[in-house]
Amino acid sequence: MVDFLFSKKKRDERKQAEEMLARGDADAAVKIFRQLGHAAGLRAAAEHYLAHNNVKKAAQLYEETASTEGLHRVAGLWLERGNFGETERVLKLIHREVPAAEYLRLARTFLERGDLAAAEKAFVAAGHEAGLGELAERYLDKHDLGNAVRLLRRLGDRDGLARCARAYLDAGDFSRAEKLFAELGDEAGRRDAAARRAAAASPAAAGLRPDERPDPEDPNFKP
Repeated sequence: MVDFLFSKKKRDERKQAEEMLARGDADAAVKIFRQLGHAAGLRAAAEHYLAHNNVKKAAQLYEETASTEGLHRVAGLWLERGNFGETERVLKLIHREVPAAEYLRLARTFLERGDLAAAEKAFVAAGHEAGLGELAERYLDKHDLGNAVRLLRRLGDRDGLARCARAYLDAGDFSRAEKLFAELGDEAGRRDAAARRAAAASPAAAGLRPDERPDPEDPNFKP
């Protein structure tokens, strides 16, 4: 009789939680489902959270109920939002060690979307130097020379760095070009950059002829 009453009490509590969830009071429902150890109810609550864009709470419940399918869905949603950190965190709940192929899949997805920062994180996690080289090329194409140089230094790509130095030179950033040529030990390139910098700073480059420069002997000249 006691067992029957206890079972009835649990059924009533479960029904109460289900009604709460149906009304949208998911937090209260989850509390009861947890007390009852009702995994199906917790997964139903996770679905509710997903439907209401609360991905973090859904992930917590899918993890709690060991729902690999649910965690894959959550990882996909984080990926759609371009959040590498959360995507990786959920993948680590699914896999004891995230495979390099999974990281490469993420990197390619971010790259296709033009999210170069997230793609870089994924390529680094995969240990994929070819991907980082491809990413450096993307940065060069976008004239984002700072990030291109950073990656090419990491890869030890001297040819790529020389291209960046020339790109700085063409863009009129003579100081950076000169420093990068010096770093590469390219004395001819360094001298070229220094000469161009000096020429750009000359009065002629500033639009003044030498005879238009202020004369210190002129009484109107004020140093």
